[in-house]
Amino acid sequence: MSQTRRMHQALAGYLSPAQGPTDVTAPSTNARHPVAPGGAIPPGSRPIPASTEGPKKTNVPIPVARECVCTYGIAGLQHTLGEGDIVMAERVAFSQKRGSDMASRPHFVRVRSIESVNNQLADPKNWRVAGSAPITYEKFGFAVDGVVNNTDGADALGEFKDRPICNSVVQGPVRFAHAQGPVRYPEKLRCRIRDVVYVGLFDQEAVDDKGTAVAGQRMYQLRVFSSREVRTLSRPPNVLADLRFLWRVGSIIDTNPSPNYMSINVNIERLHGLEMADFVTASTPIYDPTQSYTHKDDGIYYTDNTQTDIVEMSFRKHVGGENRKLPVHLRTLDALLNDLHVV
Repeated sequence: MSQTRRMHQALAGYLSPAQGPTDVTAPSTNARHPVAPGGAIPPGSRPIPASTEGPKKTNVPIPVARECVCTYGIAGLQHTLGEGDIVMAERVAFSQKRGSDMASRPHFVRVRSIESVNNQLADPKNWRVAGSAPITYEKFGFAVDGVVNNTDGADALGEFKDRPICNSVVQGPVRFAHAQGPVRYPEKLRCRIRDVVYVGLFDQEAVDDKGTAVAGQRMYQLRVFSSREVRTLSRPPNVLADLRFLWRVGSIIDTNPSPNYMSINVNIERLHGLEMADFVTASTPIYDPTQSYTHKDDGIYYTDNTQTDIVEMSFRKHVGGENRKLPVHLRTLDALLNDLHVV
């Protein structure tokens, strides 16, 4: 009897006492506290009698349902998503025109694996001529969405020709696959706790199906790497020099929760550089810390007389205090790479 009492002590007031088989009773305490119009908010029960009335737990992953795009091959599914994979979402703009058939349909965000996107980017029709304008983020059709927590309705043999639904964790801790063979990632990620995982889009020389380089052609490929590899990638032949744009996936919080998996705290962030030519003009002033600025002076400034870096300065005033300066740096991609979390 004492064991039963201990098991249900957290639900005291919600569970009815033991009665005969034909007795019907109801709890004397309601989980919801009534509040009359204009009345004070009730303080609640102490101690908290039920978990639903307690504070919400922190450090909980936030999953979002996504529709997986799978490629079917001779031996079944290819380039599909599995638990712990990084998710690339298709950036598609649906028609919002009134009366449009597309506007009335329910839409799932469609996601792909990195190897599926790389397979599409390696198609010769997606190559570009060397020397032509590189792709911009606005024109790139994919973006990092999260990490797969689990899939529902997976069809490994492609029997049903149906797309499974995956739960993509867009924020919070989740298992992260880092050793799934040479097809998914070129090598096992070298990570330690607090290392940061990145996904970068690299501009490289195009290669055909046989692995032969094609002169005068360039192609894009996605690559996963950690902050522990930044120094290695920056050495000759300096792969980082071909980086177009970059996403920060999250930080490693456990290196071996289970075989072939790590734990990552997902926090998606797009890191990008801003070209100086888009902001610098002939009249751009040089910032002088000895002068007094106000919010009317907000704008672009050179950092010093060398005019090699620029800063967007925002001047705001303390309540009852002097002016303060809040610089917002605008830098090129090369400057941003120097500030990556390198370990």
